[in-house]
Amino acid sequence: MANNDPLFGYRYMVERGGVCYEERGYLRRNYSKLLGEEAKISWQWSSYRNAEEFYTEEAAIAGFKKSGLDGGVVYKTHTDKPEMWECCGTI
Repeated sequence: MANNDPLFGYRYMVERGGVCYEERGYLRRNYSKLLGEEAKISWQWSSYRNAEEFYTEEAAIAGFKKSGLDGGVVYKTHTDKPEMWECCGTI
C-alpha cells in the first residue's frame, strides 16, 4: 500500500561545501518581524539540528540561490532513514 502522506518520503538539505569539516554547516532560514512590518527572511549556515528541510530538490536549490551564500551542496535524505544521505550535486 502506497503512503500518500506528504510528510513521508524524501527531504532535501543544503550543506556548505568547499570548506574544511569544522566549518561545514547547513542552510537555515530565519524570520524576523517587527510590529507593523512585513516579516523579513534571512539565511545563514547553521547546525544540522537547525537546518531547513525542503520537500523537493528544486525548492532546495531555489532557497540556496535566494540566500546569497556560497558553496552549496544538495543532499537527499529519507524520512525513515535520516542517517542515509545521497548527494544530488553542487549548486
